[in-house]
Amino acid sequence: MIERHEEWSDLAPMYVLGGLEAEEVAAFEAHLAQCESCRQEVRELQEVTGFLPLAAEPVAPPPGMRARVLGNVLGHAQESAGTKPAAAP
Repeated sequence: MIERHEEWSDLAPMYVLGGLEAEEVAAFEAHLAQCESCRQEVRELQEVTGFLPLAAEPVAPPPGMRARVLGNVLGHAQESAGTKPAAAP
């Protein structure tokens, strides 16, 4: 069990990023209900993570990647529906 505030604070980034197990989330949220400092830290981290997609320059995918990804996704969807996927060209 976590006893020091610093240990709770260390969990804030993983909480915001969705990296905690269900039990850890429940315990951290119980702590948040009582701790304004951790609530503030979570709010600040949520603001920052909202900008993460804008932090990198867009990169064009390699040729054919879209077709391969969609082929895999659609093939798996067809397999799970019980139909045979179409042959790849």
